[in-house]
Amino acid sequence: QDLHKGPEIAVITNMTLDHMDPSGKFAAATHQTPKEYFGAKMNILKYQKPEDFAVINPSLKPKTKDIDKGRKIYSSLIPTKTKLKGFHNLQNIALAVEIGKIFKVPKKNILKTVKNFKGIEHRLEFVKKINDISFYNDSAATNPDATLAALKSFNEPTHLILGGYDKGLDYKKLTQYILKSKNIKSVILIGQLKHKLYNNFQFTIYNLQSNSNFQLKKAKSLKEAVLTLYKKADKNEIVLLSPGASSLDMFSSYAQRGDQFKKLVKQIRRER
Repeated sequence: QDLHKGPEIAVITNMTLDHMDPSGKFAAATHQTPKEYFGAKMNILKYQKPEDFAVINPSLKPKTKDIDKGRKIYSSLIPTKTKLKGFHNLQNIALAVEIGKIFKVPKKNILKTVKNFKGIEHRLEFVKKINDISFYNDSAATNPDATLAALKSFNEPTHLILGGYDKGLDYKKLTQYILKSKNIKSVILIGQLKHKLYNNFQFTIYNLQSNSNFQLKKAKSLKEAVLTLYKKADKNEIVLLSPGASSLDMFSSYAQRGDQFKKLVKQIRRER
């Protein structure tokens, strides 16, 4: 937001609303309006020189095509195997590949790295399998679009932990997707947002008149949510922490929230 120099290589992965805090309560969430937030994002291109590079997700072409600064490169997916789940991760890999090309990294090295990369902590991170139930930590999903991307990464029956600090974001698209989905079996709501989200789900359920098997519940803590879903899930199903919200109502950071989730999962006894 306060950038006054253009990077030699700028990368824009996506442009979805986040880091909002209209109340001004948390210094880390500095943006008061969507316009201010998107302006801060686009600032990465503002001071680039003609010889600089801008590597951009192709979905953002309409928003960036008229910016005449660095050399724009719109990435395209590469046909190769990867250990990562989700289309959004394939998009990120495509961006990384373009950067490798700029630095003239040999193609075989790029493909080998992509094939072996296991991902990073708190982003669709596989934690453990207990009684054939797989637990995933996606605590870095701090907005509804990130949670939506995580949910689209699984075809297996999924149980979701959702909620956190209320940044005033819109959860309509996410709740509609969850209720229309055939593989999302239950959602447990946590944090400051749980009451608001519960009402949103009930309103959407009434309007859609669908997903009669969907189960919705509020939990007082992350521990209660984890243990409840472990008891609820069947073999070959997924328990996913992808909160779609900031952690600042219950934790100091999304990393602390993810660490706590992993600790709780590893403490689970196999007997049920």
